[in-house]
Amino acid sequence: MTKVAILGGGPGGLFTAYLLEQKFKDSCETTLFEASARTGGKIVTRQFDIAPVIYEAGAAEFYNYAKVGPDPLLELVGKLGLKTAPIISRTVVLDGKILRNESDIRRLCGRTTLVAIREFRKLCAEAMPLADWYEGASHFDNSHPWARRTCGDILDSVGDPVARKYLKVAVHSDLATEPHLTNGLNGLKNFLMDVPGYLGLYSVQGGNQRVPDLLRRQLTGTRIQTDSPVTRVEKNADQTYRVSFRHAITAVHEDFDAVFAALPLDCLGAIEWGGEGLRRAMASFVAYYDRSGHYVRVTVLFRKPFWRQQIPDCWFMLDAFGGCCVYDESARQDAGAYGVLSWLIAGTNAAWLSNFDDCTMTGMILNSLPEPLRSEGISLFMEGHVDRWIASISAQPGGLPVRDARSAHRPEPKDHPGLFVVGDYLLDSTINGTLDSADFATDFFQSWRLKRNLLEIAATSQPQTSNPQTGNPQTGNPRKIDKSYFDRYHDDLSYEDSYDWYFDAKYVCDLIGIVWKAKPPYRLLDAGSASGLTLADFADFGIEAWGVENNKYIHNRTPARWRKRNLLGDVRKLPFADGQFDFVYETCLVSVAEDDLGAAIRELHRVSRRGVIFASLTSDMNPELFRRQDLLTGVKSLMPLWEWGELFSCNGFRIAATEERTLERLWRCEQKYNEGDEPWYPDRDSLRYCFYTRLPDEPVRRKKPRREKT
Repeated sequence: MTKVAILGGGPGGLFTAYLLEQKFKDSCETTLFEASARTGGKIVTRQFDIAPVIYEAGAAEFYNYAKVGPDPLLELVGKLGLKTAPIISRTVVLDGKILRNESDIRRLCGRTTLVAIREFRKLCAEAMPLADWYEGASHFDNSHPWARRTCGDILDSVGDPVARKYLKVAVHSDLATEPHLTNGLNGLKNFLMDVPGYLGLYSVQGGNQRVPDLLRRQLTGTRIQTDSPVTRVEKNADQTYRVSFRHAITAVHEDFDAVFAALPLDCLGAIEWGGEGLRRAMASFVAYYDRSGHYVRVTVLFRKPFWRQQIPDCWFMLDAFGGCCVYDESARQDAGAYGVLSWLIAGTNAAWLSNFDDCTMTGMILNSLPEPLRSEGISLFMEGHVDRWIASISAQPGGLPVRDARSAHRPEPKDHPGLFVVGDYLLDSTINGTLDSADFATDFFQSWRLKRNLLEIAATSQPQTSNPQTGNPQTGNPRKIDKSYFDRYHDDLSYEDSYDWYFDAKYVCDLIGIVWKAKPPYRLLDAGSASGLTLADFADFGIEAWGVENNKYIHNRTPARWRKRNLLGDVRKLPFADGQFDFVYETCLVSVAEDDLGAAIRELHRVSRRGVIFASLTSDMNPELFRRQDLLTGVKSLMPLWEWGELFSCNGFRIAATEERTLERLWRCEQKYNEGDEPWYPDRDSLRYCFYTRLPDEPVRRKKPRREKT
């Protein structure tokens, strides 16, 4: 049983607790600490005092990615039994003109302005195609030319001043800051929200707060400790973590094997991190991501929805306060005859407004209504509420440059491998991003647990020695692949005698046909080919297969007929020509040290022409498989599937299987060939990260030779 502490009861903490229970069932004993009396963080649904009408006081909406790829948050909302309501609008109010569509823009602002808006959005779509926008790999983000420009610079490139103002107003509340305070890439991702096909918005019927409330009820194996602010975290001599917190007036501490810090950055920085190494690491971590954005929400109850005839949408963008979003709360929740508008004010205007009292601020908000609506709105006013969310969101999510997921979620992996961080600021400053972050962190936790298990096995099977520098006990590495591994590959059967249980060339052939629509003959490299038995099986299907294997013992057992094609070699330096193979079927990357994985994948890129099937063991495969201790023999790089996806994307590949129909066919194929055995992959969508198409080599830019002076 692994004891786990979660710091923070907002969406990140609740998502983490839920995923721990889902992924690890009864193997974790989890405690969640929340400083306040409630859980849910910035997902808050409130009710007016004088009427039974609810409104969103915090996170306004969730993003719908389902048309592009898997959408974990939407799936979770469905599992909780909640119904959703789409939030649709295209209205922008600019200089008193209500622009509901392109016809209004052409009629009221002119054709030149409309063309400039169209051209800018076309430019955005070309700068980040849909697939790249959805995957969001750090490598692509950091190499993107807009990453080195400010969002303000990007907007300045729009020549038409009316179009420029329109685009700035439309994006300002999504940025949560001013365009010059965030980079162009963050701006681009938010500009694309207004491009059809990229995403949709929705809210939950009955209030968004139902998500954290129902999620908390699902946590049957998690102890939730509210009114318990954490004050200090430190590592003990036995490698556990001591969490100190206050409960009522009492100072308490408990010890845990692992800690998830699912707190906003300001709260993360307020904790005392014990030990100089951890203190420095966490201070550096907070400083890297501390790019605060601000929101203020002002919500007003009116006697009736007086704006509906002119603005029938669920929300509209208003050019007041630098550009703010005004939600029609009564369009998504039952408000009876009443009307409810909620202003979401962002950036420096939000920070400035937060200094005023609620009454003054509400008056300023009412006066911001466009002229055709202002006087009627003031006369119909009933009640107003202000919710301040200062420094509650990141204005530069992901940091600059964007860190890879592992570095982002593990602030000090060397000496504190059991400490993980969860937060929307690590990805995209959305609730969707918070769930993704919790998913990443719990996957890293699984990898860490498995590696710790390997070390424990090694400690019981090898004599203990002392570290010559510190004198402390140390154990050997996890079990390496030796002769006995192949001689007793399955129970007491050798590799050759059990080979047919583990490999089917027709299966690989079918996978290639589904993903790349390729039929034999073609040339294939089996990377991790052992004694080359696969080569003969592939030949039966018209495939010219070659192999590479780095273990001398099993390679020496290669049948004489295949010795010229089954070579002894290292995947980090393959003995083959550039582009020699159409496809690579690999099972060896898990045995390569993490620091060498980039070099190994680049070698696969060099020798392949079309793509790679990634078939190595991963930490998020069926947990039942890991009960077999021999499965982890020789493992050096144990990571979740999606992290392998990041590695391949950083080294010349893109994900090949993205379409729903392709994934469905792959899943049926997997179930067919694995019938009667333990499943390897948890679900259909995990197969996305098993197939990679080779991208062309980037052209080498040669500098012109410099002429020497004569």
